[in-house]
Amino acid sequence: MGYGHRAALLALLCAGCAPKLEPVEVDYRRITIEHMTEAMVELWIDNPNSFAVDLEALDYRILLTRDTFASGKRPEPVSIRARDTTLASFPFSIRMDLSQVISHVPELAGDTVYLELEGRYSFPGPLGRLKRPFRYRRMIPLGRELEELAEPLRDLFGE
Repeated sequence: MGYGHRAALLALLCAGCAPKLEPVEVDYRRITIEHMTEAMVELWIDNPNSFAVDLEALDYRILLTRDTFASGKRPEPVSIRARDTTLASFPFSIRMDLSQVISHVPELAGDTVYLELEGRYSFPGPLGRLKRPFRYRRMIPLGRELEELAEPLRDLFGE
């Protein structure tokens, strides 16, 4: 058997040894709007696997309909131990100016926005770290946060 055939056979055998990755479960905890240019989203991330999982190369954004309202990148991975849950924070830069936000008032009146996270899983395999795509999308409520954001405007303009 030639070297190429042995390498292919070894790769096939090792693929069968690779652990089966169950997707992590993500639960929204809260969003904090720091001021008109920054926000922070906190998420509970649960790893149901019997091995530790890292979420890395994470890009994320908050969408109003199709327009990106806020976005961010997380340079360091989120590490979740085997069968454990961790609370992770994701800082955002708000990308819309006031006129753009005003044009989306009907969506904001619905008290929800979309949160998207994209990146990849990294976890131990038989020949090193394995990587798989990761994507999370969910509607998140903003009722309390919008009230807090509107409070300075009420003080300025009256109720």
